[in-house]
Amino acid sequence: GVDVAGVGTSPASGGDGYLWSQERDEVVISVIVPPGTKAKDVAVRCTKTSLEVAVAVVSKGGVHCGQSLLSGDLAHPIDPEPREDDEDVDAMDVGGGRVFGDWELTDFEPHSLGGRRAIRVTLRKKGFGMMVHWWQKAVAGGAEIAPDAIAGRAPGKAEESRRIWDEATAAFKEKVKNRELVEVDPGPDEYEG
Repeated sequence: GVDVAGVGTSPASGGDGYLWSQERDEVVISVIVPPGTKAKDVAVRCTKTSLEVAVAVVSKGGVHCGQSLLSGDLAHPIDPEPREDDEDVDAMDVGGGRVFGDWELTDFEPHSLGGRRAIRVTLRKKGFGMMVHWWQKAVAGGAEIAPDAIAGRAPGKAEESRRIWDEATAAFKEKVKNRELVEVDPGPDEYEG
């Protein structure tokens, strides 16, 4: 199930905005598009840190041009989509040839309500080991949601993690403060010429 949803307006001009939701490991951004939009009219470009969604539009003169509906930096970096030959997600080469994000075109509302469609872009959240990173917003500059309102989020986990981190940091600082200096004899100077 969806753990939290947000609504935002597109940073780019035009369009009806976007909706977004997240689960533990992924974020889904749904960009609303006009009725009759076909997959061949859609262009989605996704990198580790940015997303652009555009559709082809036919002007009155019959000229095709692209209309950017969402273009900007993601609120957080994402991981590439896994490949069949990937054995370890952490060891993946995030360089050339990697695909970031996956998309599909779906119906958003029934024809009786306007028949708009949605481009659903699914992004894999950047892995942080055992920790779950709940996003407050999907795109930089977008409207924020409160992470403590997320259904399914274990209450107190963030506070517990912060407490453990603070204790570990304090212990490290104390150890550094109380360390004894050790003199090291470099031996004969072999580098004098």
